[in-house]
Amino acid sequence: MKKSTILALALGGMVSGLSAQTSVPAGSLGGDATWTPAGSPYILEGAVFVDGGATLTILPGTVVRGQPRTGPIQDTANDPGSLVVAQDGTINAAGTREDPIIFTTAAIDNNNDGIADGDGSYLTAYSGASDTFLDATPESSVLPQTAPGNLPRLQIGSSSLNGNVALWGGVIILGNAPTNVNDVAPGLAEVEGLPAAFNAQYGGNFPNDNSGTLEFVSIRYGGDVIGAGNEINGLTLGGVGRGTTISHVEVYQNWDDGVEWFGGTVDADHLAVTFVGDDSLDGDQGFTGTTQFAVVVQATENIGSGGGDKPFEFDGEDGTTASDSNLDSNLDVTPFPSYQVANFTVVGNGGAYIRLRNGFSGALYNGLVDNCTEAWQDQTPNPVVVQGVTWASDTGAGVMGSDGNEVASDNQVAAGGEVILGDDLTGSETLDLRPQSPFANGAEVTLPAALYESIGTRGAIRFGAGAGATWPAGWTALDLNDFNKG
Repeated sequence: MKKSTILALALGGMVSGLSAQTSVPAGSLGGDATWTPAGSPYILEGAVFVDGGATLTILPGTVVRGQPRTGPIQDTANDPGSLVVAQDGTINAAGTREDPIIFTTAAIDNNNDGIADGDGSYLTAYSGASDTFLDATPESSVLPQTAPGNLPRLQIGSSSLNGNVALWGGVIILGNAPTNVNDVAPGLAEVEGLPAAFNAQYGGNFPNDNSGTLEFVSIRYGGDVIGAGNEINGLTLGGVGRGTTISHVEVYQNWDDGVEWFGGTVDADHLAVTFVGDDSLDGDQGFTGTTQFAVVVQATENIGSGGGDKPFEFDGEDGTTASDSNLDSNLDVTPFPSYQVANFTVVGNGGAYIRLRNGFSGALYNGLVDNCTEAWQDQTPNPVVVQGVTWASDTGAGVMGSDGNEVASDNQVAAGGEVILGDDLTGSETLDLRPQSPFANGAEVTLPAALYESIGTRGAIRFGAGAGATWPAGWTALDLNDFNKG
């Protein structure tokens, strides 16, 4: 949807170790590197690049902190900390349920008032052991959606900086898998939020491209704005190939989108996106992968870029003219998008809905949608399949396309009205994402066993799992938040 900025980032520097922490200067890592719990937290001083041919290994239990922006937008000397895996670079970040890998902010709170320190316009960078991190104990606690007072740099463009978001950059992975954009060249583009440079490009002709592994990884409080309309998502996947592993990944309280796919073919499973400012899951540019087991909980406060916009916003392409898109000899966009999303649970904020538009084509299976105005809106002329999606009585039925292109079956309003306990996130009832009985909200639609796992119920959480035993438990910020007791 958005193009890259013209911002240039400072490069260069080697990693230097300090007592109980490791400072990572902006620029290229310069080769292979391994980050360990003993060296953590790792402080990203700016945009840090894993260049082509290099591998960054992050061991279970490691904490990575990104510095907040400490100066004006588009001031390259003050860019927020971010991690960028460039084309042909590799990240192997394989945490565990017991020892997840946590990306969070290096913003400080030396007076212990719960507000990131700053001069009223910009935040103060962490400078050493005498400083106290705002998010001091990420392994055992989380920051609230909103801070107890106004954060510094309250205004970013036309949006107010409400909440504990945009406190650093984010994680960006750039691969060589196909996209249907025509930016740098047919199928090639430059990622939003980074400068127009070779190591910011993504896309290509390698659907099986492998950028490495993200597993049991939690990404929190990021999304700083680099330039107008150029926010960094919690996790950006640009042209990432299906050889890459994305499994058990969380984005928590991000300024803009949670996870965004720009084309590519990567499959993903067990995604948890909670309290982000824009769209929780966002796809563009001919994405052709599968996602199974996705939990989305929309923001309940007016935080970030939009106060929580859509649970899913899936576009087939984002070109406005033929010259913007990668076309085949018949002038058809290529690759043709094919989103396959199965077993998802959406808890809205009273106004959100799943939006399918701009040439989207794909399928939604086995979903539970609660506290939304509609379950979905089909705004595309291409084939859309919606099967086994249940919505609560406070959620309207899905809106079909005007040309009758949608195949919808096995859809029903939950008999008791409430699909998810604690769905409004405001009462005394805590959020419990588990189905209340195996088939009270509709039977599971059978999907190909080679591609999908069957759990016997709709939604992302298996029926009957005891408290503390659901898949978000033990490693996510969502599990640490008082909203979630499932």
